[in-house]
Amino acid sequence: MTQQVNLRTKVQADQRGTVAIIFAASIFVLGLASGMAIDFGRAYSVRHNIQAALDSAVMLAAQAMARGTTDLKPIATTAINADWHARHGATIATFDVAKIAANRVKGTISVNMPTTFMALAGHKSMSIDVSSTVKVGVPGADIVFVLDNTGSMSGAKLQSLKDAATQLVNTIYDNAIDANDVNIALVPFSTYVNVGLDKRNASWITVPDDYASTSTSCSDVSPILTTSNCRTLTGTGYNDGVAYSYQYQQCDHTYGTPVQQCSTTTTDYKWYGCVGSRDYPLNISDDSYGTQVPGLLNVGCSNKLMPLNHDRDLILQQINAMSASGETYIPSGLAWGWRLLSNVEPFAEAANSKAGARKIMILMTDGANTRSPNYPDHNGSDVSAANRLTSEVCSKIHAANIDVFTVTFDVTDSTIKTILNSCVSARGSSYDAANAQELQNAFANIAQELVTISLTF
Repeated sequence: MTQQVNLRTKVQADQRGTVAIIFAASIFVLGLASGMAIDFGRAYSVRHNIQAALDSAVMLAAQAMARGTTDLKPIATTAINADWHARHGATIATFDVAKIAANRVKGTISVNMPTTFMALAGHKSMSIDVSSTVKVGVPGADIVFVLDNTGSMSGAKLQSLKDAATQLVNTIYDNAIDANDVNIALVPFSTYVNVGLDKRNASWITVPDDYASTSTSCSDVSPILTTSNCRTLTGTGYNDGVAYSYQYQQCDHTYGTPVQQCSTTTTDYKWYGCVGSRDYPLNISDDSYGTQVPGLLNVGCSNKLMPLNHDRDLILQQINAMSASGETYIPSGLAWGWRLLSNVEPFAEAANSKAGARKIMILMTDGANTRSPNYPDHNGSDVSAANRLTSEVCSKIHAANIDVFTVTFDVTDSTIKTILNSCVSARGSSYDAANAQELQNAFANIAQELVTISLTF
């Protein structure tokens, strides 16, 4: 009996020893697990910090790439050194940033962080690897160029505009994320806008038939008998509100007895694609086309507008074909630019654009309004009325969620500068160019503003 008790006591003692060993081992494992959790927490903090710094650095490198920089790593390195501060003894092991595609920049970084508790298990450091890719370029967008083609733009000024607009188009398509998602339209404007002869029978327009009129008139004409004292004089004329000098010859004449002369004249009345204005407020609206837009006979206007499309060659051809003539009536250019960005008639090309495409209008003019509407024509000279209409149509364009950029070129009129500055939307900009180089710079800056930079995965 005594032997059995001693045996039981011994077994119990052995069991207590085993439990103690298991308990001690459990404490070690639990402690190591808790320590590992601490190490992993520190690693998470380092990863979060270095990821944010890398994202920022790669975006800065992408911005530099969009400006034409090719060596991107120094820019990103400077940003990393400024934004990331070593935590928990972590050090950068490797770092690189490079252009990986026409519109993408990728950065990678590896950080070594010494461990505390995991070192007890033989893992003295942790490698933390992160990467960041940034997409650069012009996303889906519908862009309309509303460009002044008035008489005051003739010569070198128009060529400067063509050069600047060409550069802008090329920059947009060179940086497009998908060229098929970027559409450009063109509205050359002066006193009127040309919607194109092919629109003659469209439902939203009314155009009289072409016709010819023949008339005979008679008048008394005094024949010149002698001419003397001929001299060259200088006169002052005006082209789109801009004064210019010209020379003409004037002579003294003696006249004979008047005689009656008759002549027959045939006048052709044709439509050249030019449109006037519907009565206010439809002249600055994009709706209610049951009231048709009036086509005007024997009226001159700029080249035909071009609806939205993504054919770069066609766009550049239309820009190069622009010619200068006529007076300035800015509301007409703005209204038709708006209509080209709309997805309903009279031009519905925008209905085929990428969903969510940004709507953008770029207006350029070299002067103040010199014409106003008499309805349906624009032969009035009420500058104040034209300015009011300019402001009103700008407000409506803003309400249509269109981003407006404006460029004034060699403009001295402070009133129109103020109006066009107010026409700019929250995501647009206003530029005032005094010469050809500044015009080029303005269009280049707009191009940069259209480029977006975003993180991708």
